[in-house]
Amino acid sequence: MFGKKDEKLDDAKKLSQDKSNKLEETLAQNIVVHKMPKNYKAGTFSYNDYFNRNAAISGAKGNSSTVPRVKGKKTGIIIMLTGAVVLGLLVYGAFVYLKTPEKLSFLSFLQPKTAVPVVTKPAVTVPVVVPTSTFSLTTTTEEAVTTTVAITTPTSTSILTPVTATDTDADGLSDAEEALLGTDANAADSDGDQYNDLTELVGLYNPAGNGKLVDNVNIKKYVNAGKYNLLYPKNWKLDLVDKGASVIFTAVDLSFIQAITQVNDKKLTAKAWYEAEFGSPVLDSQVVKYNNWEGVKSVDGLITYLADQNAKNIYIISYTPVSDKVLSYINIFEAMIRSFTVEK
Repeated sequence: MFGKKDEKLDDAKKLSQDKSNKLEETLAQNIVVHKMPKNYKAGTFSYNDYFNRNAAISGAKGNSSTVPRVKGKKTGIIIMLTGAVVLGLLVYGAFVYLKTPEKLSFLSFLQPKTAVPVVTKPAVTVPVVVPTSTFSLTTTTEEAVTTTVAITTPTSTSILTPVTATDTDADGLSDAEEALLGTDANAADSDGDQYNDLTELVGLYNPAGNGKLVDNVNIKKYVNAGKYNLLYPKNWKLDLVDKGASVIFTAVDLSFIQAITQVNDKKLTAKAWYEAEFGSPVLDSQVVKYNNWEGVKSVDGLITYLADQNAKNIYIISYTPVSDKVLSYINIFEAMIRSFTVEK
């Protein structure tokens, strides 16, 4: 009996031991499954690669003390190279700046860019006073030019000391004026009426024959619409600017006489206007009165400023010779001023 019991006990121990061994194998298998390498399920797993990699990793871990030293050397080399490049650039920049500082300005980058100004096209103006050294006209016909007349009043502070123009017969008219009027340059009284040629011209009489100056075949009357009229040499070129606000009479030698109309906003007399414009008192010798107007002559006698009785406009008549010293048409200029009549 005891022998059978012992056998049963031994069998039970074996069975228990077998179950225990199977359980351990099962647990071991489960643990191994959780530690399976990558790509095992994808079918790309290689035992050789896996174990070779593990061996390399183990070797690296064993030599871990040498890795930082290699990385440190590489980092140091990179820092040294970078510093050398930066230093080289700084040296080159300093050299360029010393040679051509205008091409390299560090402060220029801080300066704001200058804004491009808006350019507004100014109105075209026509000056009324032409320099005596040169002469140029922009109009060639009597048609009005649609531009704005900028009236610049000539100064009258300088006193001209002219050289007497050639006057063969010594009658006061230059030979150029004699030719213009058709008179005899060798006779002081061309028409033999007991009045010399100059006296008749400035008195608005015909020095070449009978009648008034307007009857001379070489003289023509100019009428400025609704403003004034005056006499001028027929063969002189006539140019109108801004519908007659400025009228230019040009001689063959390119000297010219100009008549300008300017609105008299303050309704001043010619004398008051002149004093306000130039800031100097008018001398009695400068005052002139003819027809239905009064005016003031400049000190040099080449400009006359006049106003009508209603003080509506200021009229400026000026003579610009080719030469400042030779006044070939000064008597023609005087006759034109005396013939000037303001329309009523």
